[in-house]
Amino acid sequence: MATDKRGIDAFPHTFKQTTTADTWTEVLLPAQCNAVKLFCHNHDLIVGFSGCTDAAAVDDNVAFELDKHFILDIPLGRGNSRHTSIFITTKSTGDEIRVMLIE
Repeated sequence: MATDKRGIDAFPHTFKQTTTADTWTEVLLPAQCNAVKLFCHNHDLIVGFSGCTDAAAVDDNVAFELDKHFILDIPLGRGNSRHTSIFITTKSTGDEIRVMLIE
């Protein structure tokens, strides 16, 4: 089930997102969010944008994987080119991805 953060109005906003192995979790982003930072302690982080579906299996054609302990900083753009959500997971169930939403 998607994590809805569209109501957040104070930045930066941090939270932990628990994963299900190789299954996308969609994070719906607030309109004021212009960047996202992601980090995972235990396993490689998997991130996607276009062509992903919440609770669906990860498709390697639309995903990229980052080494654990790497902090990913993603600028989102502005206007019509800005994504309204991101998709995240790991290859393990129960991992916690640290997420920071930045204005």
